[in-house]
Amino acid sequence: MKKLSTLSTVLFGIFFLAGCGQQQINLNQPTTPLPIVQQPIDQSQEIVYTNSKYQFSLNLPDAWIGYKVTEPGDGGTICFSIPTSGTQPFCIFQLYLLPENEPIANSLKLIGQTNGWQVAGDKNISCEQFTDFQCSRATEVPEILKTFVVTQ
Repeated sequence: MKKLSTLSTVLFGIFFLAGCGQQQINLNQPTTPLPIVQQPIDQSQEIVYTNSKYQFSLNLPDAWIGYKVTEPGDGGTICFSIPTSGTQPFCIFQLYLLPENEPIANSLKLIGQTNGWQVAGDKNISCEQFTDFQCSRATEVPEILKTFVVTQ
């Protein structure tokens, strides 16, 4: 009886393993083309802000989707803000456009020069008036300013 039980277990194992082996593929079968699948948009890409008048660009992280920019007519300040529900869209950071020969205030640092203008930013950004989301964006500003590129 023991031999019969062992033999049936061995035979079952052989049949089981044979079923798990590789199966042959019939190469003569017509192949159906796969449907075209559109690749999803990569949401981790940066947003490029380009200012054609002053000829520069900046890269903003994807968390800045929906950002707003207030630009001056000639010189002045460019304000970058992110409106959030129920709050006033405060400037998260500003770029100051100064004529190329004008001294820069001690509270500002030079970011770059372009087309007869100096582009400066605040040395320090405070989160006092910001929501947590806006404050998180403010911490990204030093890295954003490093992406300043003169465009021609």
